[in-house]
Amino acid sequence: MRVRTNALVRSQRGFTFIELLVVIAIIGILAAIFLPSLVGAREKSRRVQCVSNLRQIGLAVSMYADDNAGLMPPLFAGTVTISGGGNPHYKIHTTGNWAVNTDSDR
Repeated sequence: MRVRTNALVRSQRGFTFIELLVVIAIIGILAAIFLPSLVGAREKSRRVQCVSNLRQIGLAVSMYADDNAGLMPPLFAGTVTISGGGNPHYKIHTTGNWAVNTDSDR
């Protein structure tokens, strides 16, 4: 009785080089299709975060006005410089005065 060794050997060899190249090409094509959509999602996420930050600032100003007889927070009249370079803990230096409401009926 003769055993088919060709079929047995072929099944143990694994993938051919051409099959491997086809799989890599398919992965590359899928990546090229989905990467632009990921960039768009990242930009949309940044926009949503910006709108959320603006909303939080608006709420903070509104709460300040509620606590202070309807007055808005004081304005800063001066310059602000930030130093620190690549350091994540920046130092903020201010020169100038805070603008204060001088109305006597406060």
